[in-house]
Amino acid sequence: MIYDDDDGQIDGDFAGSVNFTPNTAQPWLRSGMPPWHLWGNSQTLITPVQSSAIAQRPYTQGQLVKVAYKRPQTWHWLFSAKLIDGPNSSANSVQLEVSFDLVIGVGRSVIRMDAENSAANGNLNQAFESYFFQWGPLAPFPRAAQTWTSEVVAPPRILRTDPPFENLTGNAVPPAQSASTIDRIVAQDIQLNCRVLALAQPGNTAIGQNVSVEVSAAFAPVTHVRPDWYRKGPPEIAFAGDEIEGR
Repeated sequence: MIYDDDDGQIDGDFAGSVNFTPNTAQPWLRSGMPPWHLWGNSQTLITPVQSSAIAQRPYTQGQLVKVAYKRPQTWHWLFSAKLIDGPNSSANSVQLEVSFDLVIGVGRSVIRMDAENSAANGNLNQAFESYFFQWGPLAPFPRAAQTWTSEVVAPPRILRTDPPFENLTGNAVPPAQSASTIDRIVAQDIQLNCRVLALAQPGNTAIGQNVSVEVSAAFAPVTHVRPDWYRKGPPEIAFAGDEIEGR
């Protein structure tokens, strides 16, 4: 009588599983880009200077980061905005707003930290992070001016629909009531978009001219341990990003 066990042994003896490891590397398994390819990005966004007297003022938008990590993790980030080119101002100043909108998900939860979800706070443009550049009419366009942050100010914990209103900037007064600063988030999925808007008062010759700004963002786990690194096999299987060659 012949017995065929689950491991393919057919002579009646139990064989057990065999861990087959190829003897040679398989470079064709490399994907061409590291697993964290979408965790950081830099884009140059070009937006026209609009009149502040116009009610409907569209933003120029771009997507910076998209992370699908498959499991919850704690993350740090670094945001940056750098002025590339733009017009000088006349008669009054020009203001450029750079807003970073964040959407995170863990399990079945989705948390939006963007302008779409900020109207209830009395501020129609409360993004996860915002920068403001202002120039003129005396000083020229501040080419190459740059700012960056790795933490944000949390929204106020108190909401009032009637006066006296809370300070919506997050810098509450007195200082003992100041809002928290956040330097990490928890997320399984991350999507970061950026919006830029340039405004000037009517009569400014900068209206209609373009402003170019380089926006950048990068996310990284506080502790990065990938299950791939413990796979048995050639380096292309365990280190899909070729990180063993890092210096």
